[in-house]
Amino acid sequence: MVGGGEHLVADGLEADPGGEQAGGHPLHDPPLPDGTGDAGDLRAVFERLTGATTTARRRRLHIGVLDHDPELGLAVHNACRAWVHQTATALEAQGHHVETGWPAPLDHLWGTFAAFGVLSDATRPPMLDWVSDRLGRTVRADEVSGSVFEEAARARARGPGEVQAARKVVDAAIAPIHRWWQDHDLLLTPTTFQPA
Repeated sequence: MVGGGEHLVADGLEADPGGEQAGGHPLHDPPLPDGTGDAGDLRAVFERLTGATTTARRRRLHIGVLDHDPELGLAVHNACRAWVHQTATALEAQGHHVETGWPAPLDHLWGTFAAFGVLSDATRPPMLDWVSDRLGRTVRADEVSGSVFEEAARARARGPGEVQAARKVVDAAIAPIHRWWQDHDLLLTPTTFQPA
């Protein structure tokens, strides 16, 4: 959310605290072509919480579509894949640029799992110190998950060079993801692998 005072913008919503937007009621968008969904509900909540009147700000979005698990190959139910494509079609019908595509590192990000583990472990000692500071004493093993103490022990056994090397691996892996998002606004994926 950005803005101040007279004009607010929140993730594609423009808010007019004075409520003086011209034309119709600003809280209702036309539903998606199949009759489901309405951005008006989200704007109504935003207005209720902030006291601002909101109107949709229309712009053409660049949307990537990913209807499968590119990395582990886990099965995605056909109904979930169909909903992705139905939503993509609805977004395209509203004038957005929709294409099959996703950040390429998602195809192999698990290859950096060990490096992520090193970085995750490195967060544990400071976390335990923080909890101990809040308690005014050393945190005991029965007060947090046992795995936290195991991870902290692994982190303490590593040198700073190992953590820095892991950071470089992760940074290199995610840099293309950042670049993908410079040219895209949305990645449309199944919410779950199986229908809820």
